[in-house]
Amino acid sequence: RLLDIPYMVVNIKDAMKGIVDRIDYGFRSVYNTDKEIEITEPAYINIAPRIRMTVLYTVAQSMGNGWRVVGTTNKSEDYIGWLTKWGDGGVDFEPIIDFTVTEIRKLGLNLGLPKNLVCKTPIDGLAEGSDEDRIGFTYDALDKYIVEGTTGDSVIDKKIECMHEYSEHKRNLIPRYKLKI
Repeated sequence: RLLDIPYMVVNIKDAMKGIVDRIDYGFRSVYNTDKEIEITEPAYINIAPRIRMTVLYTVAQSMGNGWRVVGTTNKSEDYIGWLTKWGDGGVDFEPIIDFTVTEIRKLGLNLGLPKNLVCKTPIDGLAEGSDEDRIGFTYDALDKYIVEGTTGDSVIDKKIECMHEYSEHKRNLIPRYKLKI
């Protein structure tokens, strides 16, 4: 609204429920059990971004040739894999992926965007708490690590290193088998 950009809201609550119900039904059928499948919290949280990606591509494709899905992943999130593979990571291009959160905040303020919007604590709206609560450190600390190679706290450094290593598959192309004849 602030930038007068047209938008629409698509409620995906029923789609999420339908997917969870069908997974549970399939699980019960395959394993011939009355027990429900226990979908882990991370797996459940990632359903919504994947549905949103489907909605975005459906709208873009329906608008005609030339429409593309733009990502909002930044360098900080990308470094630790704080995105859903085939969800918010499934886009046509990422215009801010080479900027840390700190740099994006500076850019937003320089563009005259409201400080309360630019500097608010990021939340993904998918789980309780802020992103920083869930990852266990601040974006300021993460950006310092990215720029300087350390946060100054060895425990946080190790956590960042582990998240970066674990999420490598999100930053690389899909491995492909090459047939050589």
